[in-house]
Amino acid sequence: MLSERARVWVPAAVGGLTLLLALEKVRWLVLLPEDLAQEFVLGIELRGRLAWAASVMLALLLAWISAASFRRRAPAVWGTIGYCIYLAISYWVWLAHYSPHGLQTELISGAFFSGMMLAICRFLYDRRTQFDQS
Repeated sequence: MLSERARVWVPAAVGGLTLLLALEKVRWLVLLPEDLAQEFVLGIELRGRLAWAASVMLALLLAWISAASFRRRAPAVWGTIGYCIYLAISYWVWLAHYSPHGLQTELISGAFFSGMMLAICRFLYDRRTQFDQS
């Protein structure tokens, strides 16, 4: 029984991490006035009410992924993979528009970050059977 329990730690880890990310978004939404909000959506900087609304939607997405992970639902894997790909694309767009660094630094950091996100996606995809609630 202990060995079976040790094999299914991924849903709890994903749920815990996304819950912490959602709580951090909510904390910033509560502490920061609406007109001073700032958010990057697909690498594009938003400010004010639009940024606040985007933060609410991201917090809801992260809360949904967390709840689905704790319940060991299969869509949590795809939601997490989608969020990782979203982060990789957002980082490349941010590098193209806002980065003060040179092209070589942008390529190295963009490739490293994309590689990390794709490695997380592969890790979750390989362990997607842990999310099947049977």
